[in-house]
Amino acid sequence: GWLRKLDPGYDVMQTLQTLLLRADWAKDLSYTIDGLMAP
Repeated sequence: GWLRKLDPGYDVMQTLQTLLLRADWAKDLSYTIDGLMAP
């Protein structure tokens, strides 16, 4: 199968990087919302 062509280590690193980027994006978004909602 095509999955065997992928390097498992690279796949894991890619997934972690994606999760980290998504976490940073969510954090920035929450900060922005807090700033907008603050009186």
